[in-house]
Amino acid sequence: MALVGANTNRYQHGILGDSIEATAVVVLERHSLEVLWRYELPAPYVFEDLTLRPFKVGTREHLVTVRSSRIGGAALAMLGLSAGELELRAGVDIGQANRWLNPLVGKTELFAIHTPHIGGILIKYESDKLGGSQKLTDLSNHSIGSRILEPNLQLSTGELVMPSQNHQIMKTLVCNNQCRVVQTYDLGAAYSSNLILLGERKVIASANKKLHLW
Repeated sequence: MALVGANTNRYQHGILGDSIEATAVVVLERHSLEVLWRYELPAPYVFEDLTLRPFKVGTREHLVTVRSSRIGGAALAMLGLSAGELELRAGVDIGQANRWLNPLVGKTELFAIHTPHIGGILIKYESDKLGGSQKLTDLSNHSIGSRILEPNLQLSTGELVMPSQNHQIMKTLVCNNQCRVVQTYDLGAAYSSNLILLGERKVIASANKKLHLW
């Protein structure tokens, strides 16, 4: 699977480091690389993203990404097969151009941080309708121009780890009806890598050239 159809005219936001945005998704046969399915976005939309994130709804596999336009900004989008064709569903646009969101796709739940550069609002999505509800603010999972998209992860159902708005404090959240911070870890500088699990330890690098395990 890949984001393709590079375009520089539809939406020149450049939040991911350049003004080139994809306009299509292809799913390839893994050995021959034959195109099995293709989905084309109509103008004025683009896929303002660098990756496609697998997410299962029931028994069906989907791909989660970000659809944007100069009309409404970003919306969470999900692609899945329907009647043998790729079909796209999208949530509600943020409502303003040059406003973006970064998905956090867990094993069992679907989240995104809206405007991670301005206030950082954690939204939990219901995957059947792609409707979202606000859970917490003062979070961020992206720096302007960066290609690091996953400094966060889901540990278990309702348990997340992600950076604060200043990128220096890692917060562990428990989310039921609402979210609350149950643990913090100070990196001493902004994060500089994705966040991964190594056994039961969380691992991330920081801009002060340190590797953190906790």
